Amino acid sequence: MPAAAVAIVDHPSGEVVALNVRGAEEEGTPPARRFPFLVLGQKHESVLQAAAASRRTVRLTMTGKTTPSSDLTLIAESGSPGQKALVITTPRNGWFFSGGERGPGIAVALGLAEWLRRHRPEIPVRLAFTSHHELGGAGMKKVLADPEFAVDRVTLWMHLGANIATREAVVRDGRFGFTPGPNAQRGIGVSPALFPELQRAFAGRDPIRIDSLADARPVGEMALIARGGAYPLVGVVGYQLAHHTRLDTADSTSPQVLGPMAEALACFIDGLR
Repeated sequence: MPAAAVAIVDHPSGEVVALNVRGAEEEGTPPARRFPFLVLGQKHESVLQAAAASRRTVRLTMTGKTTPSSDLTLIAESGSPGQKALVITTPRNGWFFSGGERGPGIAVALGLAEWLRRHRPEIPVRLAFTSHHELGGAGMKKVLADPEFAVDRVTLWMHLGANIATREAVVRDGRFGFTPGPNAQRGIGVSPALFPELQRAFAGRDPIRIDSLADARPVGEMALIARGGAYPLVGVVGYQLAHHTRLDTADSTSPQVLGPMAEALACFIDGLR
């Protein structure tokens, strides 16, 4: 067993890219590491290379601490007890600032909840803001084990994953920044029966790719929800260059990209009778 390990993760900005402990698709709990593991960015590589070339003994001191993880999830609901409900889920935390990774999902979920209260108050709604996607999807696993989220209690499950309404991130001439337009690396997976209605809702609003779950492989927490194959399901997820870095600030998103996503999802819900 090594005394310690250092990993350098490639990224055009040179910044550190945080790594999830275990994919949310996998079962079990993250393994306990018995040695320190440090992740660095490419901008730190020259320091390590110089130390290795000097052939001198180098001391690497890490001052971080470990704390027990939590599967704390925030749940809110409306409607009469015992009713089947529209379920909206989104992860609530992540690495660093998570402005684009988590911000849009939380904003759209809250916006839809407010819109439903005013325009479709007859629809029972259950919101779940899950914790620790980056630690094996701990929060989502707890939600799925809750009887209130069983298949016979859900009319539709809508999952709002990472980067669902972010600006495109670019590195030009060594400088990182965002364009005004929406990130192209996003997609929606939807149960086959709901595919036509979802296409109609997004037409002319948001140029996002839509795939039937009969053909597409779900990723992240969407994979946990879809594993049983019984939920009527819509799931949005994306990747963006600032993802899992300190560059993922509030500048990752904007009203101009959030609005079309929220409007399209509201239109889709409104079309379900």
